[in-house]
Amino acid sequence: MAEVLNSVVESIGRTPLVRLERLTAQAGVKGEILAKLEYLNPGFSKKDRAALG
Repeated sequence: MAEVLNSVVESIGRTPLVRLERLTAQAGVKGEILAKLEYLNPGFSKKDRAALG
């Protein structure tokens, strides 16, 4: 179950990352390729944290 937050402000700075395992395998690279899901930020932008501070 997903974490329930008390305020949208609590979600700032916690942008989800997704591991792209198939892309890593296809590219034949060692390590991991991660995608940061910026669209899940409260303001749909990486600038949310700057606005908070």
